[in-house]
Amino acid sequence: MHRYDVEVLAYHKLDGSAEPCRMRIIEGDREIILHIKRTVGKPSQRANLDAGVQGLCYDCIIAGNEHRQAWLYDDNGKWALVVN
Repeated sequence: MHRYDVEVLAYHKLDGSAEPCRMRIIEGDREIILHIKRTVGKPSQRANLDAGVQGLCYDCIIAGNEHRQAWLYDDNGKWALVVN
């Protein structure tokens, strides 16, 4: 299980919810842009003690990596991606 701190581009809807659509990972000199194909179900408050992250969790399917599990956590505007 790997955790990455990420920057997220999200659509903010009229009902106050957010729908993440793209994220950016910066590792040293390397920058990776990932597109979120879709989120599965509704986000829920969760914690992942192994990855040391908590917050509103989105189950994500990342374009090009549909076979991997990915969870995107929003902890009051600080985003983290956890992949299996």
